[in-house]
Amino acid sequence: MSTDTHKTGNPTLDAMLARCSKLGLLACALGPDGLLLDVVAPHELWADVLRAPTFANALQRIALLETPKRLRGGLASAKISEGLSIVLCPHTDDTGLRGSTAVVMIEPDARSSEILARACKEAGLEDTEVELLVNATGSIGLAASQLFAQSLSTMSQDVAATLCGKSELEGFTKQLTGAFETIDVLYSLGRSMKSVLSPEEFLQNLCTRAAMSLKFGWVAVLFEKTPKTPSVLSSMLVHQGELPLAADAFRQVAARAMHDNDTTCKIRTDLDGIANESNPQVITQPLLCKGNQIGVVMAGNKGGDDWMISSYDTQLFEACAGFLTTFIDNVALYDDQHQLFMGTVQAMTAAIDAKDRYTRGHSERVALISMQLAQLAGLPAQQCERIRIAGLVHDVGKIGVPENVLLKPGKLTDEEFAHIKKHPETGYDILKGVTMLEDILPGVMHHHERYDGRGYPHGLLANEIPLIARIIAVADTFDAMSSNRAYRSKMPREVVLAEIAKSGGTQLDPRISQLMLTLDLTEYDAMTLRHAAMDQQTAEERATSKAA
Repeated sequence: MSTDTHKTGNPTLDAMLARCSKLGLLACALGPDGLLLDVVAPHELWADVLRAPTFANALQRIALLETPKRLRGGLASAKISEGLSIVLCPHTDDTGLRGSTAVVMIEPDARSSEILARACKEAGLEDTEVELLVNATGSIGLAASQLFAQSLSTMSQDVAATLCGKSELEGFTKQLTGAFETIDVLYSLGRSMKSVLSPEEFLQNLCTRAAMSLKFGWVAVLFEKTPKTPSVLSSMLVHQGELPLAADAFRQVAARAMHDNDTTCKIRTDLDGIANESNPQVITQPLLCKGNQIGVVMAGNKGGDDWMISSYDTQLFEACAGFLTTFIDNVALYDDQHQLFMGTVQAMTAAIDAKDRYTRGHSERVALISMQLAQLAGLPAQQCERIRIAGLVHDVGKIGVPENVLLKPGKLTDEEFAHIKKHPETGYDILKGVTMLEDILPGVMHHHERYDGRGYPHGLLANEIPLIARIIAVADTFDAMSSNRAYRSKMPREVVLAEIAKSGGTQLDPRISQLMLTLDLTEYDAMTLRHAAMDQQTAEERATSKAA
């Protein structure tokens, strides 16, 4: 018996052939034009006969002649030739005739059929094989043929109802899957919105989830560099999938969608270079921050069963853009708070610089070296930034040290040095009430601890000293030796680095000391020159003021 799997392109024909196969019937699937598409038979030799040109042509003639009658008056049998007849069952849908199932009936006098004889010859069967084939196949009379026609009609109706139910179930399943994906996407975006310190992570998640759920070939979020754009988002381009253009060219074309006067979600076909020739639709949504257009989220090259962007796609895309807009507002708020915070920090470091002209710019240089050492140590970017801020405020406690002690050109007395040794704890006390600085307080408190345990204020040993403090200690020591002080001139670079290497394992963390020896000091030297120029300008302004 032939296989139960059939691919005529018509689910009804495939299902009817499968049922006929299980019943051991000779059955053919015919297209709307009567052409033979597939056959089933209890024996492969019969399948060859049914496929033979003579038999296939006879079936097509009868199908073209009888199908209109069957559509008007129901289903019945029709003669192929003496000894052979078929029961023809047309299949229709809303668009019209989709094909027919023809069940071949072998009658007692089938051996006399000329059509059967020619078809058997075309199939390469010997006369003896034909005889055996007909004998092995049960024959059916006219009355039984009419009864079978009614059964086939019932089978056709049952198949149609089954397929309709299956289609409805598949449609419901598709809708349910779509609803679940929508909930999952929006829930995932909602959970990740809190990551304002890592906006690229949120944006990448949004692009990835939108591309997967909506079957877009690419999804991109692009921000312009404008005064209204939060600094962490400025000029950022994040995407999922391969962009249709190189990044710079993509930015230029996307700018047209970004500056559209209509800020609603739109399906566009006018973005040359981005739109695919076979699928020109691109969905775009301009992004606003405090009422100003600063970016755009867009997607294109939709795949899946339907490449046209649907209302469902638009609704989910708008929902994703809504989350993105809220996220941008949160990032902008954080950016404003961060700018205010950094302004306060800069004011504190300026107050220290104003008190001790010999350490002007020291905190900024220590912050730079500390951040670079943290980066060399492989720490995360966010932690490196926090270490930089710790470097900026590490000496804030010196505000509490008398100026005559800070600026004394000679050796300090024990009492004076005791004042100096208090500045880490004083700095800690000044900053401990600032919530945004809680994580960097260990760097302020312990940057004068020594690796061998002989430092202050608590005499911590080796890894008892927080990593942030061990990093700042190396940066602080390097800049102190590289700068002029009230009690000595700056040291040559080679002497400074030799001292850093020598101090590893005693005063300083040996691993961080080794990293200091490999650091590129280009940026540090440029900063030092800038600070020297500022000192020179200040000195000239003071001289001019006195002269006046």
